[in-house]
Amino acid sequence: MEFTFGEFLATKRKERGLTQKDLAKILYVSESTISKWEQNRANPDITVIPTLSKILGVSEHELITASIDTEQREKDKQAKKWKRLTYGWNLFFIIAYGIALLTCFICNLAINHTLSWFWIVFSSLLLCASFTTLPQYVKKFKLLILSITPLLCLILLLGICCVYTFGNWFWVVTFPVIVGFIMVFLPIYIKVYNVPKFIKNHKFILCSLINLLFTIAMLYIIEDFVIANNFSNLEWVTNFALPICFYCFAIAICIIVIIQYSKMNSWFKASSTLLLFAIIWLPTQYILNVLLFNVWDIEKPTTIIPNLGKWVQPYINNNVNFILISSLLLLSIVFGIIGALRHKK
Repeated sequence: MEFTFGEFLATKRKERGLTQKDLAKILYVSESTISKWEQNRANPDITVIPTLSKILGVSEHELITASIDTEQREKDKQAKKWKRLTYGWNLFFIIAYGIALLTCFICNLAINHTLSWFWIVFSSLLLCASFTTLPQYVKKFKLLILSITPLLCLILLLGICCVYTFGNWFWVVTFPVIVGFIMVFLPIYIKVYNVPKFIKNHKFILCSLINLLFTIAMLYIIEDFVIANNFSNLEWVTNFALPICFYCFAIAICIIVIIQYSKMNSWFKASSTLLLFAIIWLPTQYILNVLLFNVWDIEKPTTIIPNLGKWVQPYINNNVNFILISSLLLLSIVFGIIGALRHKK
């Protein structure tokens, strides 16, 4: 049912149990003014609208349009419900964390007469709070804060555990976590935040280079830890890991050049990438085998020609390689044909 402004005003006034005189008194206007509004012979001043809408229990938009916006009211209702739910969620975790901390604090002091394992509990709950409670309070730079804070809390937890156990494993555990974090979030940061245009334009190559450097550092840290703890005296990073890292980096750069910098259509790019994988598949296996033999002195396998009629050793690996390379080449040809047809169109 559609109302005029005057009809809507009169209806809502009566629903509130107000007379024209009551409303006029609240708004500091004459009773005749209210009467003129309800008879559509005059309209209220724009400055009166906020107060009038509040008195009648409607929004300013509903008052001006003389209609109840049920859709907006439902949205507001859901928003208030979600706000109450969020508040309850926050309150629950704050109370739970507080009880857990207080209990552990008292127990640690009562049993050990000092605070020792309490700090492990504290840092663990801090890590949990970075996922459950912190997001409710962060309004700006959410991605940056909500990704770095859990990382820092995890590093704090690992550091406290390392001190508590009198260990020397802090860096060998922490550095891989940092490397994984950089690999995942660095490209996202570059895309989302304002950085120099050069970095944005070449982010994949730069991220690959940074990942390579951090990976190499991580490998040396692991090797030093292994040698220092007499788990092995083999210096495998220089002899084995570094060549593989540089080889994989070169492959990654080739793929980035094909996908990001070439002017080909997407079908040609897919075809070129598949062809690259088909070409490097066997050389990659050969390089890995050579490096493995040099480091661990493993017996070299004999060269076996593929035989799809025999699926027993030593034919299985070569049969699989033959099928894989053939499939990559076939897909490369198919995508290349589709790319040529699209290019003509």
